[in-house]
Amino acid sequence: MTAEVDETGLYRIDVPNFVEAKKLCRRQYTCLHVEQRREDILLPYRFLMDIHEGITAMLQEKNLVYCHQLGGVVIAFGNVRLLQDRAKVVDELPVLVVTVQVEYVIFRPTIGSTLVGVVTRIGADYFGMLVHKCINASIQLKKKKLLDLLLEVGKQVTFIVKNVYTEDGLLSIGGKLQPSHKEGNIPNKGVSQDAQKSAVDSPLKHTIASGNNNTHDDKRKLKRKKDKKDKKNNLARKKLKLDRST
Repeated sequence: MTAEVDETGLYRIDVPNFVEAKKLCRRQYTCLHVEQRREDILLPYRFLMDIHEGITAMLQEKNLVYCHQLGGVVIAFGNVRLLQDRAKVVDELPVLVVTVQVEYVIFRPTIGSTLVGVVTRIGADYFGMLVHKCINASIQLKKKKLLDLLLEVGKQVTFIVKNVYTEDGLLSIGGKLQPSHKEGNIPNKGVSQDAQKSAVDSPLKHTIASGNNNTHDDKRKLKRKKDKKDKKNNLARKKLKLDRST
C-alpha cells in the first residue's frame, strides 16, 4: 500500500493486495477474516480465450462491495483454483458457468468491536477516517470536544464501532471514542508515514475529497450497474438450478 495524501489535498485510498491483506489479519483490531469458498462464476463469452483472466475480472468486481452471502466486504482474494475442466452453458444466456475455489479476506465489523482508523478529514462536528486504507468511518463529536482532541490528518485513532451502514453495496462505519479517550486528548500514535508522501496515480485507487464529498451520482451509477448485473446473474442461477433438478 502506498501514498495517502497528495498536494491537491485529496486523500487517496489504496486497496491492499491479497498478501498484504492476509498480513493485516494477524494484527489486533482488524475485524478481518480469511475464508475459503467454492463458487460458481458466470463468465461472459468474451473471456473464452482466457478463462483465468475472466475469473479474475469477475472476482475483482466484488472488491470493496458489501456481499450479503459473505456477510462483509471483500478486501482481497487469492489462491483461486479451477475445480473443473469444462464449463456449463445456461440456455440462451451469454455466459459460461465455471466452478472455482477461492480464498477471500473479508472485513466483518460488528457493533462493539474495536478498529483503528487514520484521520482523513476534520469537520465542524465530526472527523472522518479510513480503516485498512479503504473503508470509510466517522465519529460525531461536539465542536468543543473535537477541538480538545487536537486531531490532525494522518493521525491514527483507535475507536469502537457504534453503527454499520450499507447502501448500494457500499459499507461505512459510525464510531465512538474509547472511554480512555473521552477525558482527554487521543494518545499520539503519530502521523501515518504514507500520509506524508505524495500520491502515485493508480487505476486501483479511488479518490476521496478531504471536505464534503459529492458521491450521490457515483452511488446511483453503481446501483444501476449492480442492479443490472444482479438481474442477469439471478436469472442465470435460476436456470442453472432448474437444469440441475432435471
